[in-house]
Amino acid sequence: MSKESLENLILLAKTCMRIQEDIDMESKIGDFPQWNSLSHVEFILEIEKVYSLRISPLEIHKLTSIREIWLFLEKQKAS
Repeated sequence: MSKESLENLILLAKTCMRIQEDIDMESKIGDFPQWNSLSHVEFILEIEKVYSLRISPLEIHKLTSIREIWLFLEKQKAS
């Protein structure tokens, strides 16, 4: 994914979870009060919709940071 794609993912996270602070590749669940287990599920559902893919429950448990989500999306794009 390009830098633009990463920026789009970060914007999606900020919008979905209503986070006003800066988010970067190292941001993860729990770093912000707004990024909790419920908002994380909503974020994953939004990712599925935006990127037209399905994420298994097992994968959801692994995707707890922007970096992990971005790497997952990179892998999906390559396959």
